[in-house]
Amino acid sequence: MISFLILFFPSHDATTYWYLGFYHTLGFALYAYTFYLLHHNRILSGWICSVLAAFVVYSSVAFAIGLFSLFVMNRKYKKAAVMIVPCLFYIIHYIYFTRINPITYSKIPNDLNIYSLVKQFILQVITFIDSTVGPSMWCKIYYSFSNLSLISVLLAISLMVVFYKKHGKAENKEISSKYDFKLIITFSIITLVGFGKYSVTGLYPQLCFGLGNRTTFYGSILLSYLIIQCPVSNKIKTVVFAVLLFSVLGISGHWKSWNMHQQEVVSNIQNNNLLNEYQDNKTIYVSGNQYSKYGPISHIEFLSEGWVSGSVFGMALNEEISVSPINKRHVYEDGYLVDRKYNSKKEITDYINIYDSENNKLFKLDVENINSYIDSMPPEKRHWVQLLPKDNILTKIVLSLMPRLEYML
Repeated sequence: MISFLILFFPSHDATTYWYLGFYHTLGFALYAYTFYLLHHNRILSGWICSVLAAFVVYSSVAFAIGLFSLFVMNRKYKKAAVMIVPCLFYIIHYIYFTRINPITYSKIPNDLNIYSLVKQFILQVITFIDSTVGPSMWCKIYYSFSNLSLISVLLAISLMVVFYKKHGKAENKEISSKYDFKLIITFSIITLVGFGKYSVTGLYPQLCFGLGNRTTFYGSILLSYLIIQCPVSNKIKTVVFAVLLFSVLGISGHWKSWNMHQQEVVSNIQNNNLLNEYQDNKTIYVSGNQYSKYGPISHIEFLSEGWVSGSVFGMALNEEISVSPINKRHVYEDGYLVDRKYNSKKEITDYINIYDSENNKLFKLDVENINSYIDSMPPEKRHWVQLLPKDNILTKIVLSLMPRLEYML
């Protein structure tokens, strides 16, 4: 049950249904298997798996430190060394190739200081609470029910019957669960190290919506353990399990329907005659289908980023065409189309080519009409705070901790 909830915890569906976000799950699985091997005294196999876990995914550092701590608490120092040493080599490897002899991009900012670290850590804690037990999670669960299909409902009811027969009637085991203090410490360390990692980069708050919600994976391990092992009656656990199960199936249904819609959009691009005959060397700006709609929230990214829209067009048309999204974060000013999210701009002199992916139309748009076209786009609400009136206190707090979010708030 704990493993199931860790894998499908509602806050981080990007790690479950998005291929490129699966590395968090993979990293934890590899380190959990390493712990299993070492616990059963299979030291050589454990060492090999530890090396693999350390270098396969960069997110593995938190898992290594947490499970290392568990071995230390159990006074298994040799096994603790096997768990942590490959991770230390990975850290040295990362620092060397990103800072000392840089051959790749470093996510560690040059102006890193104690003040920014503390500020970002506070942001991590606040957004984690919101994303896992606060309003964002409530919205996530509530709107997941609207994505349930008949098959999902029947499946959930069937599983609930099985769960209730096994646990719900166990009156003689009303409060049979208990917490292991060492495991709570271990999972707390994983969570805090995860916060620390994102505090260093300053790029990723804890989110419940969007592909960035993979950040909540670390903390979901602790929460999954606390929920499943909570010392309450089995009937209460059955109710909680029912809510989470229906939510998981609803979220799964949302991803499935969005994937089907994405395939339709790709098919439209592939079969659009004007796109197939396109010879202009100007960039095509893509509007529409930026995010999936999860109630009032814009959830899963699609054509909202340049690398995605470029890949989609390249795959659909079998040729390289310069493609870029155009949405609410853009503004045309002083002869430039400005992307306020990335603080980038591109000179526009006369017109731009727009592909409206909602209506499958390619057309020219004169520069004097760009801003009015952008204003006509529906708003993209990425967080429930954006549903509140303008200039609310929560928005001000968020902007004080993360000023770069001003473009969306």
